[in-house]
Amino acid sequence: MFDIIQLNEKLLPELKDIARKLSIDNFDNLKKQDLVYKILDHQALNPEIDFAGLGIDLPSRPETVKKERVKKEPREKPEAKPRAEAKEPRVAAEKHSVKETVLP
Repeated sequence: MFDIIQLNEKLLPELKDIARKLSIDNFDNLKKQDLVYKILDHQALNPEIDFAGLGIDLPSRPETVKKERVKKEPREKPEAKPRAEAKEPRVAAEKHSVKETVLP
């Protein structure tokens, strides 16, 4: 079976040839991406397709090699520093100086 990556790498004439060999209807006027999805849909609905019998060469898939995860040693937590004493909150009046007027 083809996967989407393999089909996207092919040229439109190659995709049309695959569609013709798979007996997919109305593929002549499709755009490349539509034809890719039409082939994928056809494969999903017909999993018993014999590609070798149809003369379609499937590219070999490269084997994925999983890398072994390296376990890191847990870090030592640094000692907590004592906080400086909290400052008193500012009063809104301190931010904006308000002039007081004294009446005689």
